[in-house]
Amino acid sequence: MRSPTLLRAALIALAALIVAPGSAFATTAAWLISDANMSAGPGPAYKSVGTGATGALVAIERCTHGYCKIDFEGKVGWVALDHLSFGIDARGMWTGPHFDVKSGNGTVCLYTGADYTGDYLCRKSGFVEDDFAITGLDNLFSSVKIVGDASVLVCRDLNFTSYCETITRDTPKLNRYLDNNVSSIRVY
Repeated sequence: MRSPTLLRAALIALAALIVAPGSAFATTAAWLISDANMSAGPGPAYKSVGTGATGALVAIERCTHGYCKIDFEGKVGWVALDHLSFGIDARGMWTGPHFDVKSGNGTVCLYTGADYTGDYLCRKSGFVEDDFAITGLDNLFSSVKIVGDASVLVCRDLNFTSYCETITRDTPKLNRYLDNNVSSIRVY
């Protein structure tokens, strides 16, 4: 159930997309997990424009066909996706802790304020939203309440990319990577 304020926010976001189509895009942080050749386009056939160093924090503008456009120390170019990690630190893909996912008959509520305050959006197990920008609810949520046997995968960017975390219990304040930065969710 959406509160009237969330619906109003969705309409305002839609209007902003129509009025300001040339607005700047937000970037996502990532790490280079190995030295990477940067090319002028998304693929090996393009001219080299530099090299990114292992362990460097880079800004990702967008990704397509297994390549991401990055900004590394002011140099802009494309690198293969397998050179990047979207976690909290510079580790390879699929690293880090793995948690059991609770799933079943439950509900997850996301709140716009810390400590379960503000407007909210509640969804039952099985719900998937891969792009909150479409609904105008992008980057709004700060806390999560779990009711029953449920958990939720929350991700910083659309289509479950960039930094993601599985939440299995009430969380009064999302961490700094997700607070007001949730763009996609999957309720288990």
